[in-house]
Amino acid sequence: MAEISNTIKESSLLPLEFQNGVNKNLTNPTLQNFLKELAATDHENDIKKIIEEIVHCYVTSTENKLLHIEVRNTIIELFTKFNGKKHLKKYVQDLVIKQNLVNDIIKSTAEDILDRIKNEKTCDLKECHKFLHFVSVLQTSPKYDFETNCRPLFPLYIFLFDSYGYYASQVKQDIIPEIEELNFLMSTVVKQILPVFVKNISFLEEIKEQYLQSLLMYCYILLFNEKIGFDLRLKVCLVFVYSFNVLEGDTMSISQLLSKNQSLFNLSINEASDEEKPSDYLIIIYSSIISVLSEEKLVSETVDGKSLILVLFEGILETYKSNPGHSSIVIETSKTLCLMAKQFRKIPLNLVKDIFLEGLYYVSSHADYFIDTVRNYSKIFFEELVALAAYHYGNGSTELTDILVGKFEEIPDEGAMRFFAYENIAKYYGCDFLLKEFDQLPLILLECVDNPTIIDQACKSYQMLLEKSFSTDNEEVWIKTWVIPVINLLRSGQRNENFCQKIISAAFKLQPALLRMTFPNDYIGTVEESKVLLHCLLNARKNGIELSLEKDSILYWRGLIDKQKMEMFMIHQDEEIRLLVLASITESLKSTELYLDWEFIFLINYIRYNITAQSPNVRKQIVCYYKKVLTRFDAGYKVIGKNISNLSKSLELNSSEERDQKKYLSLYQELKKSYRRFICNLTRIFIGNLSYDSNYPRRATSLELLLIIQTILNPDEWKSCWNEEDVKNSHNILFDSYESNKGMIVKLLKTLPPNYLGFMNVNFTFKYMQRSFELATDVKPSKTLSAAYLFDICSYSPFFFDIVHSECGEAAKKGNDPTLDMIVVLTRKLINQTADIKIDHVSMANASVYGLILSVRHLLENRDISKHNDTYSGVFGHLVGNCINISSKIMPVVCNPSPEGYLPDYVEDFCENDESPKAQMVLVYAWRTMKEMTLLLAEIVKQTMKLESEISMLSDDLLMEVGQLFVNVFVQSKHRGVFEQASVGFSIICEHYWSSSREKINSLPRQWLNDALELCTGKKHSEDLCPTRRSAGLPFLILSIVTTSIESAPFQTVMSCLLKTAEDSEDGNSEIKMHCLNVLRAIFRHSKLGELVAPYVAAGVILAIKGFRSETWGIRNSSTLLFAALMVRMFGVQRTADDDRVCFKNKLTVRVFFLRYEPLYSFILSTLAEECHNKSSLVLQPILMVLSRLYPSNFEEESCQVKEYLPYINVCLSSPDYRTRDAAAKASVALINNADIKSHFEMCFNKIGDINTVTDNECHGIVLQMCYILKYNIVRDLPLASYLTQSLHIWELAGKKFSHMTVNLYTELITLLLQICSNFDDVPLLKNILLHLSKQGKTSDVPLTWQENFLSTRTVLAYYIINNKFEETETTYSTVTNEIMSYMYGHENSMKRFFLELLIKLNQIHLYHNQSDNAIINSEAEIDNHPLFYTGDVEIRPSITTLVTSFSRTSVENILKHIHPYLKTFLIEELKIQHNICSEDRVLFFLLLDFYPCAIKFLRLSKQETLNALLSYCDCDNEELISAVISCISTFLMEVDYTLLKYDKLLEVLAKSASPAAAVHRRLTVCDFLCKNSALYCNEEPVLKGDELCTVINIVMVLLEDEDLDVRNAMSNYENALKVKIKINNFLNQTISGHRWPVVPEKAKEDLIHLMTVLLPRRKAVCLIFSWACRYFPDPSCEPSEIFERGGLNQYAENTPLIDICSRVLIKMLWTLPEGLSYDDKSIFPEEQTQIVTSILLDSLMKYDSPMMLTKTKMSVICVLKSMYKFLENAEISSNFVNNFKTYLNDTSLSYLTNHLEHGDLFCVKKIIRKLYDPVFRLRR
Repeated sequence: MAEISNTIKESSLLPLEFQNGVNKNLTNPTLQNFLKELAATDHENDIKKIIEEIVHCYVTSTENKLLHIEVRNTIIELFTKFNGKKHLKKYVQDLVIKQNLVNDIIKSTAEDILDRIKNEKTCDLKECHKFLHFVSVLQTSPKYDFETNCRPLFPLYIFLFDSYGYYASQVKQDIIPEIEELNFLMSTVVKQILPVFVKNISFLEEIKEQYLQSLLMYCYILLFNEKIGFDLRLKVCLVFVYSFNVLEGDTMSISQLLSKNQSLFNLSINEASDEEKPSDYLIIIYSSIISVLSEEKLVSETVDGKSLILVLFEGILETYKSNPGHSSIVIETSKTLCLMAKQFRKIPLNLVKDIFLEGLYYVSSHADYFIDTVRNYSKIFFEELVALAAYHYGNGSTELTDILVGKFEEIPDEGAMRFFAYENIAKYYGCDFLLKEFDQLPLILLECVDNPTIIDQACKSYQMLLEKSFSTDNEEVWIKTWVIPVINLLRSGQRNENFCQKIISAAFKLQPALLRMTFPNDYIGTVEESKVLLHCLLNARKNGIELSLEKDSILYWRGLIDKQKMEMFMIHQDEEIRLLVLASITESLKSTELYLDWEFIFLINYIRYNITAQSPNVRKQIVCYYKKVLTRFDAGYKVIGKNISNLSKSLELNSSEERDQKKYLSLYQELKKSYRRFICNLTRIFIGNLSYDSNYPRRATSLELLLIIQTILNPDEWKSCWNEEDVKNSHNILFDSYESNKGMIVKLLKTLPPNYLGFMNVNFTFKYMQRSFELATDVKPSKTLSAAYLFDICSYSPFFFDIVHSECGEAAKKGNDPTLDMIVVLTRKLINQTADIKIDHVSMANASVYGLILSVRHLLENRDISKHNDTYSGVFGHLVGNCINISSKIMPVVCNPSPEGYLPDYVEDFCENDESPKAQMVLVYAWRTMKEMTLLLAEIVKQTMKLESEISMLSDDLLMEVGQLFVNVFVQSKHRGVFEQASVGFSIICEHYWSSSREKINSLPRQWLNDALELCTGKKHSEDLCPTRRSAGLPFLILSIVTTSIESAPFQTVMSCLLKTAEDSEDGNSEIKMHCLNVLRAIFRHSKLGELVAPYVAAGVILAIKGFRSETWGIRNSSTLLFAALMVRMFGVQRTADDDRVCFKNKLTVRVFFLRYEPLYSFILSTLAEECHNKSSLVLQPILMVLSRLYPSNFEEESCQVKEYLPYINVCLSSPDYRTRDAAAKASVALINNADIKSHFEMCFNKIGDINTVTDNECHGIVLQMCYILKYNIVRDLPLASYLTQSLHIWELAGKKFSHMTVNLYTELITLLLQICSNFDDVPLLKNILLHLSKQGKTSDVPLTWQENFLSTRTVLAYYIINNKFEETETTYSTVTNEIMSYMYGHENSMKRFFLELLIKLNQIHLYHNQSDNAIINSEAEIDNHPLFYTGDVEIRPSITTLVTSFSRTSVENILKHIHPYLKTFLIEELKIQHNICSEDRVLFFLLLDFYPCAIKFLRLSKQETLNALLSYCDCDNEELISAVISCISTFLMEVDYTLLKYDKLLEVLAKSASPAAAVHRRLTVCDFLCKNSALYCNEEPVLKGDELCTVINIVMVLLEDEDLDVRNAMSNYENALKVKIKINNFLNQTISGHRWPVVPEKAKEDLIHLMTVLLPRRKAVCLIFSWACRYFPDPSCEPSEIFERGGLNQYAENTPLIDICSRVLIKMLWTLPEGLSYDDKSIFPEEQTQIVTSILLDSLMKYDSPMMLTKTKMSVICVLKSMYKFLENAEISSNFVNNFKTYLNDTSLSYLTNHLEHGDLFCVKKIIRKLYDPVFRLRR
């Protein structure tokens, strides 16, 4: 090989100079313009036109050689430019091929590059890359002529090979900096050479003599150069083998390359030469031979007397076994085995068995490999092996099949191979064979649902087998075998709906009738079943399935499901169910499928109930679905119109089918009316939602969908949907706190005529503009933001130009862009305002400037960038100059070392006592001004650079000045808000400067970066740099430049420089090191740099950990921050706050971690060795923290190297510092494989069994380690008896040699071991344990460390043994009872707390068992059934939960049965006189009392006295106690006669507990009380009457509008009682009574309004409903304190939807005519009915109180109603009544209200009155 290498060196053309991207400026102005236009446009069509012109220029420029070459190079560069844009790249490719330019471009370019290589000895790598990329793209075209184009290319390939061969030989000394780019270039060359061999073109013969010999030699040299990447050497080897085959194929086979005796090359398997070769070269050769040789030769040829395919198979596996950790070898091995496997059928049967066994072993060890590619190839290889066994099975040989089936016992239950086997056996043998060999296979697969690691694979396999079986079995057998088990699993109540949904959906696709069979119409089922049903329904809609069985349009929707069930799904509390039912309506196979009337009604109702969904994700999906609805609506409406037009034309021609056509025409006309009715109703609903008190979800959703509707309706229809009130309400959204809403409403308002907005004259426009300026100069940011959008609206006025003309004189020209005019006006105002700017609180209060700057930026962002740029150029200059002027006045504030307390020297008039408020005002003003100013400058620069090819908007000097201003801000400012916001603008600036065609501007980011790095590294010094505040703006400066750079070189420069400086800097120069560490932290945290920073993570970790040793606090602090950022970068954002519950997504396997960050292995090892004995080490914690995030994989090969850590970890386990021991115990989990756990535990128990040598700390650390190992690993079959025998002495020495902390932890370990070894039954040893525990319980020593915890831990272990390990005796439960009661009456408060929790948990489990038995739906049963547990305000310790859940149901019942009389007595005594339970545990006492209503009954008090006694406990500030007491009251009331009690005090407690100020658990408790005791108010004969009933109804309504979703949902459950006991309307009559069907709060609220009409007298109901519609909310402009007191911040307490509900109910109550009366027969006239309605409404309001209305509002309404009543008394019965009444209502009644009511109340009252009298206006005479 050395001789060949020397030969190549001698024949080389070297030395050859490689250059990287030599700048070649274009000389032709036309071409320059083309490229400028290309850079300036983003529109695809414009780009295509420019490309056409460039190609045309090439075609026509043949005589101009220089231009021809430049255009050619430009065309080649286009392929690289558009590489990420497939459409444009394909367009250029097609255009070049169509013009027949391919051959000419390739030939001329190749010759030019080759000439430079030969003559100038230079090669431009960038030019070669672009050219070869051009060739690669064209090679993908079927029209590419390989033979013609290879002739000019091949000489270039050979010269590049020649150069690369020489350079590659130099790589061993690592002296060639261009080698990475050369590698990439050669990879492309090899890819282009290979098709020459594969396609076998005639050109191959031409190059055989001239080039192939050299090519062969080059490839041979490169093959053995291990510094070259594996993938490149693999391709090179392919070329080598192909070349050898062409050159020597006639005389020698490729297989002889492997021969010991006949090979020309040193490639034999049994290598005789001592020459060093890469470890992976053999797999490369084997893979190449298999790829090149034909199938026949692979089987027929031999090597040294042995079959070639066997030689290759054995060689491949041998190579892999020699390099098990080499990922490239493993990947290539798996790939090559897949290629070989196809030929195994041709091997004689006697040779196949060994191959089959070896193959199965390989698959079993790689089916779960950590690399995806290996897993996928292993799966394919395994499939080929199964196919091989099936092939021989079909030919009568069962040997391989027997081996395959027999190997199942060796496959791990959790291994992927087991599932591959099921799938492949079914595929090649059939499902019958599979079920015969593996009985109960469906049930076996269903058992996997409890294992999260394999559930997805089990589901996939089940689906495959289900589909396979369907094609072979009859339907009945198929359903019984595969479908019924899944349905049973679904109905079992386990959390497995996703698994079942996928299976049942797959079955449904195969047999749609399964839907009705599985879910009959009279069956509701669980939430999980509903989801599965809806998923099937959604699949049916997507696939266009409609069932015809029992099809009835009245009952069934599209023959699939009954409509009633769909309506119930629409209001279900589960968000997924509601989304799925909407998706089912929305999705359709046809984009023009017509909607049904029922679907329109459904969609209207759906949006009413669901528009305020709390989850943003749900709202987003609802909006997306409604957009689909509107898109399909538009398409369908056009189809209807087209069909009507066609039918009308056909009828005009007197067609013979006139009768049918008239019928269809009538049908389509009705459809059109239905469509118009739907869109108008939907539009009015959305417009009505734009009121002032609508919450954000309602406003945002309505706005977004209105923007879509506006594009569907024609202008007249759109305008007709709006009225004056709607526009006013919508205009208020401009003052919304959400900017997105402001933007949408501006777009909507601009779709209306200007006069709708009030722009009727110049005067109004001028006042509007003045108001906008007032807001823009306000100090409140919310007002300044609104001003920006108001200016936008103002410029829409037709009179705006007149105002501008009067302001600007002749400068304003008619026809100018209003946006430009507004920007000019604002700029003038800003310049005037800035002239006398002062940074003090007085000036700020009078007029701030940041609002004006914001308004200018907003208008600039929305301008048409293609117009009026000459004028904008001047405006930009003024704005930039003004901003620079402002910055000079603001910078002293934000750059002060303590900006939070800085006041300028000239500020004199401040408070004598307190300057801080004014200092804060100054700072806020300064940083907000700076923020808006930097964003404005960024927008100006952005537009300037976009237009630089057309016009110079700003000079280079100004652009440089803008950039320097930002740099100064970053270097000098100390306020975080300033440099954070400045970084947003600076990133925009850098992004455009990097891509600028101006050389001077393009170089600025690189210059700034160099300056910043010099500041970081100390080469430059600046007094302005801030060593604190995490280096202030310096990291933001560097990040803004680096993240916007097109190339990666700046980033690499920064990282190298920072890491080197930080590593070299000593503590003496701590400031430099701190800056470097802070910048590195920012870089590692930045999301855009995720991939780029990966190679530097290990170095960063090493640097950070070393920083912990620094004596300087600042360096330690910066190192800590850097380390935290790196932990997130390595392991992801931690999903839990608890370090003990870190998600597996935040961990890595040991192998993967050290493969990614290889340098950390040796660093961690050496650092552990140094620091493990250092008791005060600061370095141990971060190292152990890293190791604790690792875990061993069950499927990776064992790595013995990591065990080197264990000796040092063991030292840490003995540390006197608890945190170090804990961290070491966590870290050791990753270092001990599952297979070694048993031996490790033996070693641990041996250590702690040696009393003489083990210390307390060491014992604690070892026990802690074992606890963590058991927590994170599945361990079985431990020799527990041996462990116990060795360690029982720890209990004996408690408090003596071992602390109670250690003993407590040891007790927890034994409990855990007993739970794991559930079959352990050594009774004598267990009795010995109890003996030791009983001795510990009797000790009366002075309390030591953790002794209190030990008592409870001891009890848990004792009870576990007694109840789970011993047989029950007469004394078992009496013993437990005696101990519990002795502690309850004792003085040990901690144990009382323990036993209270234990008794509560026992009762919870008992109740759960009973609910599960009695519930129709098992999943309804809940264990933690009290709100205090639900919210987490009260928690039962996990040890008790684990203990009680381990008890059998019988044990739980027996314990409760034996203790009941004693506990009942204790509860009664304690309830009378509190002397045993301390105040801290009183909550637990009442939670326990809730399970024992019998104790409350036997207080020997009357029922009322008992109630009052319980209520007395609510007179306190302990909200948890009040919640517990309310639950007890609820339980008590359910056991007594409601009518015997008075409820005034109870209602007071409930009202206070339901208020928004109460805790969530307290409000939930009230919900629970009201639902359980619904008979008080929700019954045909409610217990509560009059005002008390109204109070409860008010409480229910408040809770239904609570801010917390859980509270609203909990209160909605009162519907369960409502549906059973009261029939409100037809919808409720149809529901299936007795089933729990939780509805959304919006539906529950609507039903509550209906319920009032049933429960209350008519007039009282009218008063209460009207009062709710007109309830008072404070105006947002009022004092914040008033809003807070009234709960006005609750966004779910809205009047808008309530007014709609109340008006519908009141109209039904008031306007429904008595039986026998009709307007048609004039038995009653509209005038009379209107008077009756007015009379009832007036009488109701005067007779009853209206607590929710303001007194002033109510009196005004009464006055109006009286006036209306008088008008109606005097009105004559005539045909003009409706018009006269409408005029009176608008001009008199509503005008009076307008003059006397505030805006909020006025809106509600006017809207409800209009709606109430709307039936009058709908009447027709």
